[in-house]
Amino acid sequence: RGYADQLATMTAGMEDSEIFQNVHKMAESITESAGVEFVYTITSDGSKAYFQMAVAGEDVMPIGSDFDYQPAMATALQGKTCVGEEYTDDYGNHITAFSPFYSSGGKMAGIACVDISTNEVKTELSNVRNPIILTCVIVVAVGMAVVLVILNNLKRQFKKLNEKIVELGNGSGDLTKTLDIESGDEMEVIAGNVNVFTGFIR
Repeated sequence: RGYADQLATMTAGMEDSEIFQNVHKMAESITESAGVEFVYTITSDGSKAYFQMAVAGEDVMPIGSDFDYQPAMATALQGKTCVGEEYTDDYGNHITAFSPFYSSGGKMAGIACVDISTNEVKTELSNVRNPIILTCVIVVAVGMAVVLVILNNLKRQFKKLNEKIVELGNGSGDLTKTLDIESGDEMEVIAGNVNVFTGFIR
């Protein structure tokens, strides 16, 4: 809560103070380690919101500058962490997470905000999604090819069996010939029974 106490004491014009610089370094560290766009803090008087600590590169937002109100802030002001709706500005698409923080005395000292680029998130999702889709397409294609091979094989075997049965039914079949079907399934069993039958009547 040390940083919270320091932020609670900051007022307009303290952007060059040691307190501000300490908090700024902490925010920069979080930004780099977490891979987010921007970490800053705001405060509110209930009707409007203001920047406490906001630094982007060399740009320092003056303490007390107006912050564009977002509906999710109302939830944060009630002491709950929340995430706002996606929005678009000159730099792309973003979402902001809001989390209240408290001073050592237990009083809300402000709201910590983290901006995340949804463009980057969507790019990462696309990078993961595309290989998955490609893998699924390949699996489906291979599966269909295997099914077609099996169906064609069954079709050939069924044709042989049907022709033999038709010959026997017409009385024109060559009883010395046997069906050569080695499929390892019911079709082979039926062919074997037909061979036994033709051998019996031969």
